[in-house]
Amino acid sequence: QAKVDSTLAECYDKLERKLGEDIKLEVHFKEFHRQGKNKQYLLKLRLAWARKLLEVTKEDWSPLTVTQQAVRALQNAVRRK
Repeated sequence: QAKVDSTLAECYDKLERKLGEDIKLEVHFKEFHRQGKNKQYLLKLRLAWARKLLEVTKEDWSPLTVTQQAVRALQNAVRRK
């Protein structure tokens, strides 16, 4: 849990420095069971700034892995904007 929190906080800080504006980062974390198997995690990150909106969604079996994948995808999407 602490690693997930620190990964998200680090992502927010990097995005805030890069975009240099007021940003809003929404994090939706969902834990569920698929067909009676182990827990699976879904993470949706939504970034809003300067009338722009980006959203990424990732799914994985590990909360840390899904967080790292979503953060990486969001940062790449910001680079392309």
